[in-house]
Amino acid sequence: MRACLLEISATLHEANGGDIDMDKCYRGTNNWLFLGNSYSRCVDKLQGMAALSADDLKRQTEEYGKIRDAAAKCGAEFFIFIGPNKSSIYPEYLPPFVIPARRRYIFPLLDSLSNAGVKVYDPTLKLIKAKNTALLYYRTDTHWNARGACEAFEGFREPAGLPSLPPFFFAEAPEHRGDLVNIGGYKNFPLSTGDGFTLHWRVLPDMREEDGLFVNERAVSDKTAWVFGDSFANALRPYITAMFKEVRFFRHGEFEAAVSSQFSEPDMILWVIVERNFAQ
Repeated sequence: MRACLLEISATLHEANGGDIDMDKCYRGTNNWLFLGNSYSRCVDKLQGMAALSADDLKRQTEEYGKIRDAAAKCGAEFFIFIGPNKSSIYPEYLPPFVIPARRRYIFPLLDSLSNAGVKVYDPTLKLIKAKNTALLYYRTDTHWNARGACEAFEGFREPAGLPSLPPFFFAEAPEHRGDLVNIGGYKNFPLSTGDGFTLHWRVLPDMREEDGLFVNERAVSDKTAWVFGDSFANALRPYITAMFKEVRFFRHGEFEAAVSSQFSEPDMILWVIVERNFAQ
């Protein structure tokens, strides 16, 4: 199946003026681009051609459990916050030869973490329900847009016990040349409007940054947070900083240094991670 994917994708790619390995990016319908199998075997995972072993589940459950326990020692509530793959939200735009498995690759780890008492928020179902109102991901990018991040964060508030965000609205943004255009090596890929949005607060946050600490005097919550994330955390930043009165942002690999630092301990720690890297 994957050989078929690469052969057809390569044909589409060559017709569009490129000659880069199409294992990196493939083209779906209506000019949607999707990340290829070179990235965490995301195509194999999508089609059910990869599975987590018992040892994988045990190892990763223990690893996330240790992070949860370290957060608890800081007095912080810990949540894993998944950024779903675009293919999980928009499978209808996949090429017809890419058929998602009935059971997602991450489900066994979600079950294992739930049994271990590690809190995981997966916004996939909420995003699928909301996608008919507006596009939530960029056609030519791996990431969700401002609306997608907002829907995901709004779904997180209830299980996290957080109040409503301040009033806001969206305006349509100019056409977006996403990361998949460059990853796929496309030279003249057709771009579209309507999949990018700009967030506008009705009352601007009273925000300042002090040595990496974001302080919002108009935050709707008195809680503080640390966010350990990948690129999927970027679009979440406006909502997180509007919610919490103090926030620090880190990369995943900085967790150990952060918990051993002299920073004031947070009320909540969010571990934002894209679906393809969540379960390995």
